[in-house]
Amino acid sequence: SFVRASVRAIGRCALKLESSADRCVNVLLYLLQSKISYVVQEVIIVLTDMFRLYPGKYTSVIVPMCNAMNLDEPRARACIIWVIGEHSELIDNANELLELFLDSYHDEKPSVQLQLLTATVKLFLKKPEKGKNLIATLFTLATSETISVDIRDRAFL
Repeated sequence: SFVRASVRAIGRCALKLESSADRCVNVLLYLLQSKISYVVQEVIIVLTDMFRLYPGKYTSVIVPMCNAMNLDEPRARACIIWVIGEHSELIDNANELLELFLDSYHDEKPSVQLQLLTATVKLFLKKPEKGKNLIATLFTLATSETISVDIRDRAFL
C-alpha cells in the first residue's frame, strides 16, 4: 500500500504542477519497467489520468504501457483499454490488444466491459477495417450473451 500511495503521489505532483509533469513521467516510465505487478498497474492508472489532463502530450509513453498487458486489477485493465481506444490511431495492433480482453469478457467487471465497448467503438471509428470484426464480436457478447442491463443498453446504443 505504501508503494501504491507513492506512485499516486508522483501522479498528483504531475497533475497539480505542470512544470513537474515531464520529470514525473520519466520516473513513472522507470517504474513501469520494474515488471512488479502492483507497481505497473498503479503506474498505468496514474499515466491514464495524465493522458486525460494533458491530451496528446505524452504519446511516447503509450507503447511501453501497451507492453504491460498482464494486468489483473479491474481499474488498471479499464485504464489500459481506455488508452488503447483513445489512441488507437497511434497503436498499430490496437485491434489485437483489444481482442485479448474478449476471451475473458464475461469474467470482467462491468467497468472493464463498458470501457471495452467504448474503446472498440473508437477503434472502429478511427480504423474501420481493423475494428469491424472486433466490434461485431463484442456487440454479440454485449447484447445477446450478457445479463447486465447497463452493458446491453450501452451496446444497443
